[in-house]
Amino acid sequence: MLARRLTAVARLHIQYCSFRATIIDGCFWMCLAEFAALTTLSLYDVEFSSVHQFGHLILAMPALRNLQCWDVEWQSHGLDHRLLPPRFSPLKLTSVKLELRTLRDAEDPEDTNKEVANPQVIAVMRDIVHLFVMASVSAHIEELHIGNDVSKSWLYLADVGTSAVGELLEHCGESLRTLFFSVGAADLNALYATSIVGELL
Repeated sequence: MLARRLTAVARLHIQYCSFRATIIDGCFWMCLAEFAALTTLSLYDVEFSSVHQFGHLILAMPALRNLQCWDVEWQSHGLDHRLLPPRFSPLKLTSVKLELRTLRDAEDPEDTNKEVANPQVIAVMRDIVHLFVMASVSAHIEELHIGNDVSKSWLYLADVGTSAVGELLEHCGESLRTLFFSVGAADLNALYATSIVGELL
């Protein structure tokens, strides 16, 4: 098996790829598990059929510690634990970066100050959080990075509840050491931010 010969491979980068219409044989996930040194997975502009397919991918890598996601998406939402692998080694992710470029859309294309949450992306974020919580992934996260100013993938504080990020923070516990949020301009209003945070605590 090729994976057993590539014992030093530590990073896997998947870019501009769609698994949405692909039927993946169970042997594929078993082969991924043979990459014993694979600690970092980077996904850039990758489309899955559902969160379950995304879950199969990350849960197939027992040594995975760093997960970086840029614009991952799927159309079918909601997590059903019965559709995940029946047995998997506990995943101990320590660093998670989620940058979803289209997190917020302009309500009026000519007025970029009026922005609304992108429901599709919020649903993806919520699915990821529920997967992390269900698989006890969140218990080991030390660094959580959400959003990016350059790509305008910021998360408004008002989105923390709808995206379930607040739930993720609750389950991170004492392991979390670094938390990075890229926030939108509206959240720079101190009084507004205080009121939102107060509702979440």
